[in-house]
Amino acid sequence: MKFSEIQQLANFYGFDLKDVSNIYPYSERKGQTIGISDRRTGYDVATYSKSNPKLAEYFQRFKLN
Repeated sequence: MKFSEIQQLANFYGFDLKDVSNIYPYSERKGQTIGISDRRTGYDVATYSKSNPKLAEYFQRFKLN
């Protein structure tokens, strides 16, 4: 699943994806650590590396094929 597809699913299901690499001290992670927050509650529900396959898995459970 491409990152753009993940962004579309996240938006559709009421989640925001945000860059949270600023909380990590490693400059090579800039733009690569993604936080998932629920728009309804405002809570952060997960944090993944952008290249981690679990990021896609989180949203694939919502996708109906």
